[in-house]
Amino acid sequence: MVRRGSEINEVSRFITAAIDGVPKNADAKHVGEALIDAYRQIEAASRGEDVNFVPSGYTDFDTVFGGLARSGLVIVAARPAMGKTSFALGLARQAAAKGPVLAVSMEMPASHLAMRLMSAEAGVPLQNLMRGELGPEDFRRATAAVNRLKECGLWINDLPSRDLHGVLAEARRFRRQHPDMRMLVIDYLTLMQRPQADRADLAIGEMSRALKVLAGEIDCPVVLLSQLNRRLEERPLSDRRPRMSDLRESGAIEQDADQIVFLYREEVYRKTPENEGLAEIIMAKNRNGRTGIVRMAWIAERAAFVELAGFEEGRNVA
Repeated sequence: MVRRGSEINEVSRFITAAIDGVPKNADAKHVGEALIDAYRQIEAASRGEDVNFVPSGYTDFDTVFGGLARSGLVIVAARPAMGKTSFALGLARQAAAKGPVLAVSMEMPASHLAMRLMSAEAGVPLQNLMRGELGPEDFRRATAAVNRLKECGLWINDLPSRDLHGVLAEARRFRRQHPDMRMLVIDYLTLMQRPQADRADLAIGEMSRALKVLAGEIDCPVVLLSQLNRRLEERPLSDRRPRMSDLRESGAIEQDADQIVFLYREEVYRKTPENEGLAEIIMAKNRNGRTGIVRMAWIAERAAFVELAGFEEGRNVA
């Protein structure tokens, strides 16, 4: 049972006194100092704060899994058309309501990502926005969405041909400019220029390790999007839910990641009335929390994931 705050403070003061005079080392931390940090974390937990996770903004996801790994490498992986970019944009939008977020896009220009954000925020079909086919109500909603989005702390860097060192440098520069940085999103791993290595898996390993270290440096989640191996689609239709072995060059990624999230929509392979618009968010690895599946709704016309309860409530009302 967690002790009361006053008792924790007493223990914390005791440990602080006990380690007074202990030589400080830039490279190593005395166990007493580590214990102080540990008790501060316990104090925070006793106040209802979670030092291991930051909220994703999706209630069910946060309730089941804790949120996104604080200062951790978070892999979001799926086959094409499952909604990786849309899911990551949703995470970025939620985080940007509370502080600065940097999205590095190697697949889409910033204007395309902004269009997706506008569609999700306004509830206006993406195709209508892209074609300029807006009625008075759609135009009003789109304008209101733009005004809201302009106030959020999201920056998008869409320069192509990014190598690992360029991404690292950009993230560190952004962190210096915005010390309260909330999240880094990278879309996506296999479009990043790989370091020179004898084998692809070694190059991927170097990239994942560097991004893992970066997450600790900038003290916020690094959300890295990744494709799954196409061999997944050679399996029977009933067996295409992703698993660890479907990650490309999976060994290093599996080891370095704090969380691995798979996106799966059965309707992509076989649409039925029962699975239409349903998505599974699969937490395959969670270093400090639970694994499992959370179901969400996929709104295809807006290319957006939403909470399933709200979606079903709206569908029932309709």
